[in-house]
Amino acid sequence: WWSTGEDPGIRPVTPEHEAWRFLSPKSVIWHQHGSFKADHPITSLIELEEPNTDGSWSNYGSILFEDTDSTPGRIIVTSLDPIFHHGSNFMPGATRFLYALLRWVAAIKN
Repeated sequence: WWSTGEDPGIRPVTPEHEAWRFLSPKSVIWHQHGSFKADHPITSLIELEEPNTDGSWSNYGSILFEDTDSTPGRIIVTSLDPIFHHGSNFMPGATRFLYALLRWVAAIKN
């Protein structure tokens, strides 16, 4: 999909979340390694949908989320794997995402 233009099913959600001050749709729509479904409240920032045989789409879970419910701290989880793909030097979206993610995390601390 990344070289031929098909819809990868990656959907940015929760546009009001502070992370979108740093992230952009262009930085998050690229290769992913699956999705997550939590059994407690999370804030999903990017969700994965896959096509059904009838052409409709079904939600398969989150590929980037923030968990501030299950522990006293904050957990940020993603299946985008930006560090590997940034280091492989073939997926510019990974570099955009990695830098944006680090800027967001740095802003949380301050």
